[in-house]
Amino acid sequence: MNNKINFFTVLLLVCSSNSFASIVPPPMSGHIAVSGNISVPTCKVATGSTLLNASISMPSIDVDKVKARALGKAFLETTQSFEFKLDCDGPVNPKLKFTFEHEEIPAGSKGYEEVIERLIHTTGSGAGISIGLALAEDSLHLVKSGEVLPMHETTDKTGMYYYSLPMSLSSFRNTFPAKSGEMNATATVEVTEP
Repeated sequence: MNNKINFFTVLLLVCSSNSFASIVPPPMSGHIAVSGNISVPTCKVATGSTLLNASISMPSIDVDKVKARALGKAFLETTQSFEFKLDCDGPVNPKLKFTFEHEEIPAGSKGYEEVIERLIHTTGSGAGISIGLALAEDSLHLVKSGEVLPMHETTDKTGMYYYSLPMSLSSFRNTFPAKSGEMNATATVEVTEP
């Protein structure tokens, strides 16, 4: 079994709405772009997987609503589902390790420390929102930086092995002053096998 580790960089681009825009603000949008090679046994990225190129569209959030939200609280209306998939010609039992830069813990932000390492740091002209990744089956389980998650396995009569990890993406209030603009959040997904 080849124990080669492969790295996939996931780039999430999110734009917040302008509070002075029309009543129906433009949508937040996101794009995940990933490239890399899976080690043998030969695996290929499943069709439609976010390990290829995919877009995640999120509803816009009014800046005033961001300002009113408590630190670390999710904007549930922005939650979107997506899935990592791998098709393999042999059993590899892949696991995904998520690593990302997280916000610095500000002084006096009681309660926020509990989720701070589970929110991906955002940069750009927009501010006030961080990105969180969660398990689709447990939206309260925010993925912590460095956490390793197993993929679900199914097989068929041809000997193919199918692996998947359904997840969800949501926005959370961070400590920065809320303002409209583009926000960038980068996470690294490391595909490993035992």
